[in-house]
Order: sequence, then structure tokens, then C-alpha cells
Amino acid sequence: MSGLGSVFRETKSIFRRCYSVNVHSLKRRSVIKHRGRLCNVEEAPVLRARGRGGGLVTLSLRDLVNGSRFQATFNGTENVEVSEVSWSEKLFLYTDGDKVVLMDPETYDQDEVPASRVPHVEFLAADMKIDVAHCNGQLVEIQIPSYVEVEVEDAPEIDRQSTSSLSGKRAILKNGAAVNW
Repeated sequence: MSGLGSVFRETKSIFRRCYSVNVHSLKRRSVIKHRGRLCNVEEAPVLRARGRGGGLVTLSLRDLVNGSRFQATFNGTENVEVSEVSWSEKLFLYTDGDKVVLMDPETYDQDEVPASRVPHVEFLAADMKIDVAHCNGQLVEIQIPSYVEVEVEDAPEIDRQSTSSLSGKRAILKNGAAVNW
């Protein structure tokens, strides 16, 4: 059973049953059930030694339903339940008010997701590939690409005399988003 505690991000589509592992085996991006809530492990476990008995393990967790971040402490010998996670690739189509429309490139099914669940939605362009994670049929995480190419539509001219500090300049992107540079 070695490797069952390792994380799910290695491949795009992984399906596993719920199983129990020791808290030491958890890695970053593992999805666990903690007090009836689905939580994502944000940082690798931190072990604090105690005089007698097992040490204490502190995990930085993020609630996948409401996004709150918190720390939880476990006994070093305690097991936690790791949940089934499946990653799939979707295409960003467009935004519709406070909704984002994503499409499955294989089945052409379209899903509407609240824009608040998509990080940095202002940098997305049509047909951009996005990774989506589901756990027990519930959307738990959306990851956009680390780097995106955007076209600048309007930017103020640089004042040649004050080139030492460019802070405070705003550029308008082609999709209407404004960024400081």
C-alpha cells in the first residue's frame, strides 16, 4: 500500500476510494475529511516532538466549501480519511455576469461556476485550459495556468525623467482588466 498516501496532482485524472492513512503520510494538496468537512492540505505536516508518546502533527488546512484556512493538530499516531479526488481538464469559454462557463473538451458539456470560485478570472482568455478537481461529485478546486499571455490595450507613457520608480502605473488589458506595473 505504499504510495496511497501520496498526492493526487501527479496525473490529471486519478480516481481512488476513500481510505485511511497516518497524518505523517499526507502531502500537500491531499484532500481529507476533517470534522465532517472536505479540507485541502495547504502545507506538508509539521511534527512537534513530545517527551513521551508520539509527537503532535500540525496541518495547515483549507475548507473546500467556504475557502476558510485554519490549522489542525493531530496525535502523531492518528489516522485521517483521505477522500477520492478526480482532476479533469476544462476549457474556459466566457464569463456571464457573476458566472464562469467552462466546457469539457471531450463531451462538450458546459458547466457554470461562480466567478468567486475561479482564481484570477480577469486573466482568463477564451479556450484557455483549466484544471478542475471534483471530490464525491462536488467541485473542490480550480487551477488556472501559472503563466498567461495577455495583450495590453492601453498603458500610460513612461515619463523619461522618473524612470527610477514605475510603481503606480495602470495598464488596461484587452479583456478590460486593469493591472499595476
